[in-house]
Amino acid sequence: SIISFIAVLGSVKFDSPRLDLVAAISVSSLLLRTFFRYSNKLARYDLLVKTFLTSKIAHRGPGAVKYATSEAASQRALRAALTHTWLLQRKMETKSGEEDSILTREGLVKEGINGVNELMPGDRNINIDLEAAFNDLEDLGLIIFSMSDQQLVYVCEERKVADTLKKKWGDMLDRKMSFSSLVGRRNQSV
Repeated sequence: SIISFIAVLGSVKFDSPRLDLVAAISVSSLLLRTFFRYSNKLARYDLLVKTFLTSKIAHRGPGAVKYATSEAASQRALRAALTHTWLLQRKMETKSGEEDSILTREGLVKEGINGVNELMPGDRNINIDLEAAFNDLEDLGLIIFSMSDQQLVYVCEERKVADTLKKKWGDMLDRKMSFSSLVGRRNQSV
């Protein structure tokens, strides 16, 4: 500890005043060097924090657009994933006979906001655009609504989702399907 270090320094005495002076100078230089190293590390840490926060908060120009696009894509993917999980649960409830209702697009939109919000942690309800989520899931081939009465016909099982998405991306990369067909409809309802 510092107290024992000071006690040892106080008890050390040399026979020569020159050695006492050399010892005092070396101890003071050690303390001075330690102080400057600490202040240097503190300054570097402050600079690192400032640089990090500046890069994450103060986006301007193309950086702002890139950041906003990235965040929007993350939110869109999260919305689609939560909606797909809720649809799987809802489909299982209907199959097990707990509810006799037919799963139509309109009915799912009405009850879906509460259902999807129940999957999220916390007690705040978030207004989710389920029409856009359904469009995204349909574009990805994870759900299918019938053309005639908009009844939910198919929900991709959880274990098949990765393969379905790989196939869609593979088709897009092989130019069998355009990227715009995955993002073309956005918020328009069928």
